[in-house]
Amino acid sequence: GKPIRLTLDVMIQRFAEEELAQTCRQFAARTGQLIVIQPTTGQILAMGNYPPFDPNEFKDSQPDQRRNRCVTDVYEPGSTFKAIVWAAAANAGLLEPNKIVDCTESGVWISPKGRRLRDVRGHGRLSWDMVLIKSSNIGMAQLGLRLGVPQLHASILAFGFGRPRGSTLCGESPGIVNRVDSWNHFSLTSLPMGQEIAVTTLQMARAFAVIANSGMMMDSTICLSDRNDEVPINERIISDASAARTRRVLRRVVTEGTGRKANSDLYT
Repeated sequence: GKPIRLTLDVMIQRFAEEELAQTCRQFAARTGQLIVIQPTTGQILAMGNYPPFDPNEFKDSQPDQRRNRCVTDVYEPGSTFKAIVWAAAANAGLLEPNKIVDCTESGVWISPKGRRLRDVRGHGRLSWDMVLIKSSNIGMAQLGLRLGVPQLHASILAFGFGRPRGSTLCGESPGIVNRVDSWNHFSLTSLPMGQEIAVTTLQMARAFAVIANSGMMMDSTICLSDRNDEVPINERIISDASAARTRRVLRRVVTEGTGRKANSDLYT
């Protein structure tokens, strides 16, 4: 019988749902999810699913419409996952500022175990920063080999993948992170590109919030506590310096790299 106070911001929720619907219609997407999260507190300010349904007309909706895809559905994240692995490698001290990585002029690279990988175009020799800025599959695969199985697996788990993390939302999926004993050489070169893993939208938002929040992960929540003195659970995932370096490089992704269409005059 107690009232429930949500962290959702009504105006942000409205804008989020409008933009999500417009984008899904523009690209003829069957479904879409969008989360706005406050990195320093873990509070969820908006959470939208497309297509929506009207709770006032519950009987007219289908079960497929009513589930919260942001926490129940998993997907292969692809290149958006590169930033997470890159940040973990920065934290491990593996990204020497002056190191040059051969990503080949042809855009084709063959791993030591004979796997052939391609980039959209040949990038030639890149610094570790430019590997992420240009979203090089070849560079990230080489980074995976440098990390090795134990360190890569531990980093993925540390960022909150493969396990639910107390959002209190019904049906929260842990995602899919394969056991180490099922990994092979392909895994070390696939996971840094966001393949061989399945994540939820909430997990990805929370992982990027770690980078925004100076390396600290806050437990995501949608309910405000009645206790003003209650401290949200937090955990250091990467160092402040590693998070700051990753933020600087991600900024360059939208000013000179593959994400320039996402650059905004309003936000950095």
